[in-house]
Amino acid sequence: MSTHRSTNCQPSNLQGSEYPEGRRKGDNVTRGLFVVIEGLDRAGKDTMIGQVVALLRQAGESVVVQAFPDRTTKSGAVLDRFLQRELDLSDWDCHRLYAENRKELEEVLCNTLLAGTTVICSRYAYSGVAYTAAKGHDMRRCMEADKGLLRPDLVIFLDVDASAVAVRTGFGKERYETQDFQVKVYTAFQTLWELLRNSQNGSQDEEDRTTLLTIRPEDISEAPKQILQAILERKKRVRHTLCRDLFHLELNLC
Repeated sequence: MSTHRSTNCQPSNLQGSEYPEGRRKGDNVTRGLFVVIEGLDRAGKDTMIGQVVALLRQAGESVVVQAFPDRTTKSGAVLDRFLQRELDLSDWDCHRLYAENRKELEEVLCNTLLAGTTVICSRYAYSGVAYTAAKGHDMRRCMEADKGLLRPDLVIFLDVDASAVAVRTGFGKERYETQDFQVKVYTAFQTLWELLRNSQNGSQDEEDRTTLLTIRPEDISEAPKQILQAILERKKRVRHTLCRDLFHLELNLC
């Protein structure tokens, strides 16, 4: 699973924004929203994030972007070499390394959110589960590595299938970018998405529940505004506390 380098998706944005300008630690501010955008390789995640960020800033919102894997960390450097086909890893070594990469930034991410800044992530643990499950591994076991991680407030899936991404510019440059494998990843995402939806059924207070949003190809042109509205609406009912219980409910359903 790759996250392509983009001027809209730089990990340093998050690390340098613990307390936004005009805000200090301890100020009574509404925390930022934790938003994740998922999808296949070359599905258009970075482009979508860039458009949504521009709209949020126009609306006066403080927002930063984080891409996973973060290739600037120790684990990220290894993953970068793996994705570039410069070294090989076993499926589970690879899976654990992706999980470690997310954990490395969790505290900074939490501090940024509590300071009132919204964080939009290009990929998160859902990609970790889908890509390893696509290799033929048990989805429950795939979720265990990220159990208890910070849970997003809003998760958006760009529902672009493998045949569409396979013809996009640059497809095939990195390890997972083959149409056959992306078909398997898409199927795994659909299975995981259904599990996420089932876990929401009356299991939590509305303020705690992760909002799920699917963007279909025919809706792409209006998607940035749709996502902006979803973020602003979700922020109205966000609690100040952060939930570190990712996949707890889903594992109980497996």
